[in-house]
Amino acid sequence: MYPDLGLLIIRVFLSLVVLAYGLQKVGFLGGYGFKGTAGWLDSIGFKPGSLWIWPVVIAEVVGTVLILLGLGGPIGPGILAADLTVAAIGFHSPNGFWNANGGWSWISALAATAFSLALIGFGSYSLDSALNLTYPDILLPVWLIATFAVAVVALIVHRMNEPAPAPAAGTDAS
Repeated sequence: MYPDLGLLIIRVFLSLVVLAYGLQKVGFLGGYGFKGTAGWLDSIGFKPGSLWIWPVVIAEVVGTVLILLGLGGPIGPGILAADLTVAAIGFHSPNGFWNANGGWSWISALAATAFSLALIGFGSYSLDSALNLTYPDILLPVWLIATFAVAVVALIVHRMNEPAPAPAAGTDAS
C-alpha cells in the first residue's frame, strides 16, 4: 500500500481544481474578479459581497496552495472544507443533488475531501514532513470549530438576505 502517494494525489487534484475556481474569483482564468464576484455574492444573499469575497478567496486560493504544498497541517483543509460547505448549502443545494443541474454532489465531494485531509494529514510527501513540522493536537478541533463557526455565520447571513424566489409563470406578482 502507498498511502503517502495516495494523499499526494488527492492533495494535488483537490488543490488544482479548487484553485482554478479561486483564481477566477480574483480575475484569472476568465473569471469576473473581485468586483464581479462580490456583486454575484450580493445577488445570491451573501451581503455585503465585498466582505464575503475575502474568506472565499483566502479559502480557495491560500487554502488550496497550503494543501498543494502540504503545509500548515489542518489550516488549509479546514478553511477550504468550511468554504465548500457554505457553497454546497448556500448556493448549490436549491438545485438538487446532481452536478449537471448545479446541484450539491460535486462540491460536497470536494468539501468532504478537504475535511478528510484536515483529519488525516498530508502524508510524508509534504512540506510539513520535509520540514519536520508538527502541530499541537488541540489545533485541529479548535481550527475546525472556528472555521465552521464562520461558515454558520455566513449561512445565517445568506438566509437573512436570500433573494425571494421569482413568481411562477402566469401568476400575478403584484
